[in-house]
Amino acid sequence: MDAVVERIAVRHAALGIRPEQYTLIGRYLLGAVGTVLGDAVTPAVAAAWDEVYWLFAVRLIGREARLYQGAGVTDREPFRPVTVLARERAATDTVSFTLAGDVPFRAGQYISVVADLPDGTRQIRQYSLSGAPGEPLCITVRRVPGGAVSGWLHATVRAGDTLTVSPPYGSFTLRPGDHPLLLASAGVGITPMASIVAQVAAGQPDRPVTLAHAERTPDRHALRDRVDAHGARLTNFDHLVWYATEHGALDPARLPVAPDTEAYLCGPVLFMRVVRAALLARGVPAERIRCEVFGSDRFAGVAAAAPALP
Repeated sequence: MDAVVERIAVRHAALGIRPEQYTLIGRYLLGAVGTVLGDAVTPAVAAAWDEVYWLFAVRLIGREARLYQGAGVTDREPFRPVTVLARERAATDTVSFTLAGDVPFRAGQYISVVADLPDGTRQIRQYSLSGAPGEPLCITVRRVPGGAVSGWLHATVRAGDTLTVSPPYGSFTLRPGDHPLLLASAGVGITPMASIVAQVAAGQPDRPVTLAHAERTPDRHALRDRVDAHGARLTNFDHLVWYATEHGALDPARLPVAPDTEAYLCGPVLFMRVVRAALLARGVPAERIRCEVFGSDRFAGVAAAAPALP
């Protein structure tokens, strides 16, 4: 339960959720329970649902308050304006934005970007930080077909413009230790991996690191030069690449696995599920496999299938 609370609280903080919003959510949630269950919702059942909801909500509110405090913001002003220092093409349909400010972060974390769109709506999206810790924040955004925010960023945001963003959040970060690292990514899942390679190169250059990345075509492979530059500072770095048009899907059987390997996976859910299953079958304990899901957390409910690329 603690892990569930942490995951939800971190995402809520990145969205700027406020305590009073729990009252509104609770009202409609409990109303929906009554609508769906009908006469089965007796006064006693309704009271039990209400009690459980508020026990959960109070834990979340408390944790979110600590997250805001640790990030130096409040629930009233959870976002900050920042200047875009640079815009750089990272690959086909993929652009990197470097942001002003000296903001500490850990490799694997993300920020929210608040987009006030031309149609008058406000939407918030999370993007993993792709730069090296200690350097200015950098996000690398792939244009999603029909994507409101990614399309807006690509079409309108240039160097010198202002973006509204959250502080860095997220727990897809390296645990302490020197175990061999296996980083497996697909598509835009490369973004947190680029940051992780940079962090290890700066602080643990002798730590063994394998980055296995899958992409549709070479022109869509973002951040490869940046990753290789950081990898060159490692004494034991292996960069494996699969392009679907040339090599087919990533073959988990070819991934190097040591007895004490620690694995980090990021990409489409089906890709991560297949790689995770292969690692488990080869003896990597579940607690040493970490996954970062972009979008809603659908990982647990997806049936195993062949890896897919975005």
